[in-house]
Amino acid sequence: MSQPSVTQLPTEAEQLTQVERAIRATAKRLFAIPPHRARGAAGEVSIDRSGYAVLGTLDDLGEARLSDVATALTLDISTVSRQVKALEEHGFCKRRPDPDDRRAWLLDLTTAGRRELGRMRAVRVQVLTTATADWSAADRQRLLDLLEALAESLTDPKDLT
Repeated sequence: MSQPSVTQLPTEAEQLTQVERAIRATAKRLFAIPPHRARGAAGEVSIDRSGYAVLGTLDDLGEARLSDVATALTLDISTVSRQVKALEEHGFCKRRPDPDDRRAWLLDLTTAGRRELGRMRAVRVQVLTTATADWSAADRQRLLDLLEALAESLTDPKDLT
């Protein structure tokens, strides 16, 4: 008589590799909004996911120096500077001299930038609403709790190396 098979649980490394893949796939799908859904009702200019990240970071930080935005995004200043320039050209953010250091500039969202950020968030929330339509409120809350706990654990990736 053969023994019942025992399901082998994945190792911690295997589980975390699967978690990383799932997070990457989720982010790719969530931020790869089709162009026809990303454009506004009047077909106005929309921003790409990098621009969305900069606008979201400015919304989180409030008025901030370019270096603060780059640090928050864990990106090089030159990369963020290019994104900010494009956002400024579309009227989504503005800069003004820093009164504490006239060599530096402070960045902030414009009214149009806040509107664009809100519109893009609404599109993503609709995608999430559709994706979780058959989930219970408890399941959505559990997902939120776990994602917030993970985000808190990853507060500063430099501390984890």
